[in-house]
Amino acid sequence: MIGKTEFIGLLNEIEQSLPVSEWTANGVRIWPMVRLELYATHYGATIVNASLEAGALARVRAVTRSLVSEAAARVRDWPRNRSVGTRTDASFLADDAGVQPLMQGKRQNRLLAPYVEAAEALGLRTNTWEMSPFGTYNIPRGAPSAYVQHRMLYRRIESMLRPKGVSMQLSDYDTYLDRVRAEGLNSRYESQDALARDVAYMLVLADDFGRWLKRASPRIAFIAGYGSREAAFCLACARCGVTTVDIQHGVQGPLHPAYAGWASVPGAGYEIRPRGFWCWDQESADAINAWASGNPNHTAFVGGDAWPSFVERRQGASSGSPVQSDVTLERERYGPGTKHVLVTLDSAGPVIPTVVLDAMASAPRNWLFWIRAHPADQASRLPEAKALAANARWQNADVGVATEAPLPSLLAFADAHLAAAWSSVVLDAASAGVRSVAVSPHAAEVYPAQLDAGLLVCATDPSAIVQALQRAIECGRLAPLANQVSAIDGMRHVLSISERGHP
Repeated sequence: MIGKTEFIGLLNEIEQSLPVSEWTANGVRIWPMVRLELYATHYGATIVNASLEAGALARVRAVTRSLVSEAAARVRDWPRNRSVGTRTDASFLADDAGVQPLMQGKRQNRLLAPYVEAAEALGLRTNTWEMSPFGTYNIPRGAPSAYVQHRMLYRRIESMLRPKGVSMQLSDYDTYLDRVRAEGLNSRYESQDALARDVAYMLVLADDFGRWLKRASPRIAFIAGYGSREAAFCLACARCGVTTVDIQHGVQGPLHPAYAGWASVPGAGYEIRPRGFWCWDQESADAINAWASGNPNHTAFVGGDAWPSFVERRQGASSGSPVQSDVTLERERYGPGTKHVLVTLDSAGPVIPTVVLDAMASAPRNWLFWIRAHPADQASRLPEAKALAANARWQNADVGVATEAPLPSLLAFADAHLAAAWSSVVLDAASAGVRSVAVSPHAAEVYPAQLDAGLLVCATDPSAIVQALQRAIECGRLAPLANQVSAIDGMRHVLSISERGHP
């Protein structure tokens, strides 16, 4: 597998030598869909259980589970149901993935709750269109919402059975495929029919979103992702003159193809990409502005990570939160010398890699491992993680609390962090002053600043992992980084972008 630096280099070469920025479907430029699909396929970022690669029976089960779960959530949490056409100033397309933390009696979404709060603090009306690709719903909801997953399922089935009305212009597409194959890469779009189905889904979903937007009439809209649903939302917003903003939800540095390294962007930008990018830090914003600077339809700004302060306001140092209660019990059980290691799992591949299991088995007995499942596909992967923990050769591990608890609360107690691959929690840990050990060598490419600062070490065998964690624990925590930008200031910046209008 080629490294991320080489992968970005390949994309740049393709964009500079082939007319990919001119590829269209019904007049819509679709190169971002092709680019990001290549990344997802090559790096295993696709969740098979929620994709077209799942078998027919698995797809039927997923659809059935999703529809039943949505209907049940709608009934059980009926006071917080909203219509897709509810009049609003700020619309949110949110993903209900994974178990969300319970704070003040409500389930709070990291990529939704702080931004809804900031918008409402400025007097803006808000409404959320809530998706749930894995059929899991967090209730009671922190913010009222309109459930829309059933509509997306209908459109996906329709586009699979009848991908009609798509006229694609893909000059030199065969040359593109030859170049990709020459690098040993796989693409789900080897057949233009597969691309046509995804494009059909995106276009028909954009039509639905457009009708809802005309009823809701927002000024600004927010996403936190770069899939076909978000592309459809961006397209609908562009057509309706609504300013879209992507909220950072992981790595946005110079090696993530969704955000960095675009070598050939049309003068008018891509209508299926957001206009604004809300970044946690200057480095992330710089990676985007390196190509977006001067383009009137794309810009990145530093809005900060609004989640830690949101959690702090609701849980406080003396709130008696579940995390703090569990830590108290653990210290009584293991003694005052207990060391807490947060282990973050990936969304693909082995649920808990063997190298991680072996490292935990050989670790000192006074280490307690908090195992945190990735939010994607938790319904199938979390039970397997719990089974592995129950059957393993070590007893000092907890899978439940770390998956549900707010990440800032865990990091407040963690002595070290172990990423089972190259989790973006490395960024959260660094901000909290916690040192990380990553199992994947890709982490060194993705997090050079954390590596240089001594906040990250890569280790690929059990003994090296334990030694690196031991050093991290002995070196101790650093002072946490202060968030220099408030969410309200970030929201004001979004409004200023909207007020400038669309070129």
